[in-house]
Amino acid sequence: MRLEQVNVVELALPLGPETQDYASRHLQIQLSGNQAGILRRLLDGLDHRGDRLMVGRRVQNSADAIRWALEEVQRTAEGIPGEDVRPVKKGILK
Repeated sequence: MRLEQVNVVELALPLGPETQDYASRHLQIQLSGNQAGILRRLLDGLDHRGDRLMVGRRVQNSADAIRWALEEVQRTAEGIPGEDVRPVKKGILK
């Protein structure tokens, strides 16, 4: 699919403090129709821009799109500069 336009959406996400608690590395979820549509739009937008995961591989599927989104949260939270990522003030979100 050839996209004519890609919209950029900014989010403010609440992150708890870092923890040593168990964090599952595997998720099996069923999305609603709206969620699946948004995920598809994210995948198409990332593909259009040629975005890549931190390991250097292009975003190629829905799982990669979720990985990419989590990597963007990580970059922002850790202040790691990323492609097209603007600095964010650290602090508590209200």
